[in-house]
Amino acid sequence: MEPSFLIIALIIAASGVAAITLPQQIHCGLCAALCFLGTGALYLYLDAEFIGLIQLMVYVGAVAVLILFTILLTRPMPQPGDEPPVKRVSFWSGALAGISVTIVLGSLFLLMPAPEPLKEAPVLKIDALGVALATTQVVPLMVVALLLTSALIGAVIIASPEKEENS
Repeated sequence: MEPSFLIIALIIAASGVAAITLPQQIHCGLCAALCFLGTGALYLYLDAEFIGLIQLMVYVGAVAVLILFTILLTRPMPQPGDEPPVKRVSFWSGALAGISVTIVLGSLFLLMPAPEPLKEAPVLKIDALGVALATTQVVPLMVVALLLTSALIGAVIIASPEKEENS
């Protein structure tokens, strides 16, 4: 075995073990990001450039950041006698929100044209993927971006401390 492969494998194994054994959640999230980074490096080492770059962009660039944001946005564990940090929302408002999202996403899927069957297997190139994302797939990309932005705004609102009213 080559030394570079062993180094990458040791980084992946050590960061994976550290991600599940460290006591601090933020350290676990950073070790998980390092494990994702090592996996992307392993794909690049194995000449799978497309999968390696997708691994780096999606997992290191998005999932690891989402994990770290989630850890940083959560409040510390409540102490006995503390009030619950989030007030309960009624079942009907949650059901209404779920039905609304289902209707919007379902109508978007129904309005999109059905894809034509492929005659031959395409050769995947990164520049073609970028052109497709910037031209023909720009509407679904923007819908996903708006959905993720609204989810982040909702997470910040839920995690923010409530202002006490002075009476």
